[in-house]
Amino acid sequence: MSDPSLQLAVEHERATLDRLPPPLPLAHLTVARWLTNILRIGEIQPRPCAVLRRDLLYLSYGGLFYRPTRISTQQVTELPIGLVFSPEALRLISSVFPFDTGAMATHASFAAWKDKFSPFETRFRLTTSDALRDTPSLVRLLYSDNSRYLRGEVTADAVRRAEPLPLLASFLGADLSPESDHRQRTIECVSEVALKLGQHLLWIGFPDLDTARVLRELYRWTQPNVPEFRAYSYHRNFNPAEIGAQLEAWANDAVIRRYAEMQP
Repeated sequence: MSDPSLQLAVEHERATLDRLPPPLPLAHLTVARWLTNILRIGEIQPRPCAVLRRDLLYLSYGGLFYRPTRISTQQVTELPIGLVFSPEALRLISSVFPFDTGAMATHASFAAWKDKFSPFETRFRLTTSDALRDTPSLVRLLYSDNSRYLRGEVTADAVRRAEPLPLLASFLGADLSPESDHRQRTIECVSEVALKLGQHLLWIGFPDLDTARVLRELYRWTQPNVPEFRAYSYHRNFNPAEIGAQLEAWANDAVIRRYAEMQP
């Protein structure tokens, strides 16, 4: 008999769930070298993925949790860009994972769990045609509510759910610091289609290189709406991961908190 899958566990437990948490925004972090093309075509597109071996677009559920691995640099092309999209964009999501798959595939501190979860690419994939329902369901099963999810606090109820939810809860609750990061507890949403700026963009954070031009080109796609934005200054020597953390905080204050604090 094959090991139990997350897909079957969620389907089994769905009938036990009462009110679901409200859906959260989706977020995507990229770097400045891609911004010109994004503004030219008005969307972020799937790109080749070495883990799942096809063209995919990765988004984090509820915040800008991804961190670039590059250390301090002077290359302005590596300055982070953060984009936050409406929960309505969940309609484009085809797969949901309860952790960052890139981190699971490559992070040394996850190696023992990767063996326990094998094959994580299929066993812990939640294939969905209704991510507006299924992603909040996963939050409800693993964290109880949005506030606990955003704090990374697993609910005690998870250990009484169908397998592999108790195994997953053990991983999500494990202290893997200092090597681990936020991606251990980040719900990952995967799209096989492009995400259009004009339909879903709520907020963008970008370096203050040519702010007037960026806003002008952005407005071409979002008009008559103007999304919230943060044009940040930076030092000649900068650390992309540190700026990524700032973008997470700015996006949370500007947009995400209003969703997280809503009660079902």
